[in-house]
Amino acid sequence: MVRQPVALRDVEDGEAHLKVDARPHWQLDDTFYELAHERAIVNAVLAEVAGKSVADANVAEKTKTQKQIIRDCLAGTNGRAKVEGWLPRFMEFPFRLYGDGTCTIAEAANAVADLFPAA
Repeated sequence: MVRQPVALRDVEDGEAHLKVDARPHWQLDDTFYELAHERAIVNAVLAEVAGKSVADANVAEKTKTQKQIIRDCLAGTNGRAKVEGWLPRFMEFPFRLYGDGTCTIAEAANAVADLFPAA
């Protein structure tokens, strides 16, 4: 039997039918912090979890500082309100990008898109 490649659209169509929600099964771990090194993405995540005013106030800070604020918000530590149920955009269905789509995740997805033709 020959296996046919699965198109990303097929995965998203399946999710729409099944109503998949990764929130109850996913939590931020150190891998995210190791891989999230692009300032624009880290600042966008910071805006989602801490608010735009906090992200704007820390836009010039090192990503290490911004990541610590994200950790604090998700854990409810260092005087930050705890954020429950946050999910990065790239874990949602349909997949959503941060910024203008020039992040390495978007570039990788675009690079392999032709390998998964529509059925």
